[in-house]
Amino acid sequence: MVFLMADRTPTTPEGIAQLEEWHKVLYALAAAVQRIRRTFETLEFMLHSEGGRRVKEAAPAMADAAGQALELTLLLSIAKLFDSEKMGQHQNLVLSNMIDKAGVAPGGSERAAIDAEIAKVAPFAKMIREKWRHKLGAHTDYDQAILLVQHWLDGDNNAHPGPKVEWSDLRQTVGSLSIIVDIVFKTQLPSKYAVWYGAQIGDEVAALNAMLKK
Repeated sequence: MVFLMADRTPTTPEGIAQLEEWHKVLYALAAAVQRIRRTFETLEFMLHSEGGRRVKEAAPAMADAAGQALELTLLLSIAKLFDSEKMGQHQNLVLSNMIDKAGVAPGGSERAAIDAEIAKVAPFAKMIREKWRHKLGAHTDYDQAILLVQHWLDGDNNAHPGPKVEWSDLRQTVGSLSIIVDIVFKTQLPSKYAVWYGAQIGDEVAALNAMLKK
């Protein structure tokens, strides 16, 4: 992740401190979404590619453990990003206050575009935060866990007891978060070259698929 400071030249200690915080907020926002994207792309390789299928054939236990860890990391990362800004006396670093602190002011077209992307994924993020995390992510609800075990024992033939995570919702969320970071960077760094996400995971997945086909 590489990006440069915008054309701001504060001269007061307060101004310098504000600029430093602004820069750190941009970095934190990019890092959070970059981590979500890379986890999603790695999990997608494991679950939905020919290379992932070959890995599961060769090392099923390892592939299962890796898939479960990736899914847990991905969902918890999304939940944290959409948390409340404050919990008790503590302030959380979440999507909403990072956008505010990054300087994307309400009322403009850029903020409207960001709000539109948030609206697309808000119901899914709320489900992950309020249902999945409390029932299965950060805690394991006894009744819910037993229902899930029964679902697995039945060979997934009965209705999923929920909360169920759909792959299409995950893809939409990752896509919308990426668009939001793109908008923030284009708005705040219009005269600078900014690369907040490289294609390393995509390149590596393509290389793995090619290697595993041999």
